[in-house]
Amino acid sequence: MPVDPQVLALLAMVPARVARDTSVEDHRRGYADLVRQRRGEGWVPEPVVSSTSFDVEGVPCVLHRPEGVEQPAVLVYLHGGGWVVGGLDSHEGIVRSLCHRAGLAVLAVDYRLAPEHPFPAPLEDALTAVRWASGQDFASVSVGGDSAGANLAAAVALVFRAEGRPLACQLLVYPCLDASATSPSYQLSGFGLEGEDMRWYWEQYAGTHTRDEPLLSPAAATDLAGLAPAVVATAEYDVLRDEGNAYAERLRASGVQVWSTQYAGMVHGFFGQGPSVVAADAAFSEIASAVRDLAVPPSSEVQPLRS
Repeated sequence: MPVDPQVLALLAMVPARVARDTSVEDHRRGYADLVRQRRGEGWVPEPVVSSTSFDVEGVPCVLHRPEGVEQPAVLVYLHGGGWVVGGLDSHEGIVRSLCHRAGLAVLAVDYRLAPEHPFPAPLEDALTAVRWASGQDFASVSVGGDSAGANLAAAVALVFRAEGRPLACQLLVYPCLDASATSPSYQLSGFGLEGEDMRWYWEQYAGTHTRDEPLLSPAAATDLAGLAPAVVATAEYDVLRDEGNAYAERLRASGVQVWSTQYAGMVHGFFGQGPSVVAADAAFSEIASAVRDLAVPPSSEVQPLRS
């Protein structure tokens, strides 16, 4: 189907070639400005019972807790931004909405960014946060993220499988998983994230590492059996569409429980477009429900999913 008209209005705000044609610092400032512009004046995030900031072994985190749940399941959330931009502020709306709608505690992680801190530093921070959560009194522990954050989440799932540690769910929203950056959907253009921009992001993150390391490029993993159940969401008009869909199918073929959907008319970034795009908001609630179904033990008493 065509790109959603409300999405087209948001795409008009995105400067062309912002990633590869500016300095890293200018790119970060531009991204932060774009987030503020999209939120608009008077933006109010969805309510949570509490938000607590603290460091986990030097990694800044914020734990959001839902109402009506004494011992919630927790989702450790890793923000997108090509491993180069983004942070706790840029994704506050997403993590608070997940907490509010799914009835989960959400631990937002401010991992180190490339190119100053290339692979494996962001992954090390992600692992630090998820391991900390695993040692707390949560009903279950899941990991998730969008785009580059979904890459980190998929890598965490690989590490936890190797260590024999349980994860209730891995949430992968338009994940970048294949460092070769050669899937057919990379030919898509004009929908916000360009293929050349994504290749630039990979250069910043990969540094001197070879591109076929599974913890850098999870699609390079030869064995996906035994990984945590997965929720995989992709967008029709996204250069990362094909690798996300292919990973979901490989997980399913390996016997992993998978809930996956390709959202028609959506583009990269739709997970944070709910306030402005009706279809994106509906997709967000559907994804939150799928995560909740996997992450919350059947015996837990939680509030109904909120829209």
